[in-house]
Amino acid sequence: MGEEHDEPAPFRFFTDHIDPSIAEATREGRKREFAGFTSFAAAEVPDPQAEETFAGSRISQITNMTISTPRISYVGMAGARLV
Repeated sequence: MGEEHDEPAPFRFFTDHIDPSIAEATREGRKREFAGFTSFAAAEVPDPQAEETFAGSRISQITNMTISTPRISYVGMAGARLV
C-alpha cells in the first residue's frame, strides 16, 4: 500500500484489539505466519498492537505529493476515452 504515492516506507499490518487475549493471539499468529518465510527468519515481526507499527505505516510524504488523475474526453456517441 502507498505505491500510488511512491511511499518508501512499508505498510505494516496493525490492529487495535481491546480484548487482551485477542491481541495476544494476533501477535502469536503473525509470528507463526512469518516463521514460514526465510527472509524474516532473523527479523523481528512488528507487533500489530504497537502504536509504532501504526505510525510507521502512515504516508510520510503526503504534503509533498501531487495526485494526478486521468482526464476524460467524450467523443460523441462513441463514449469516452482517456487523454
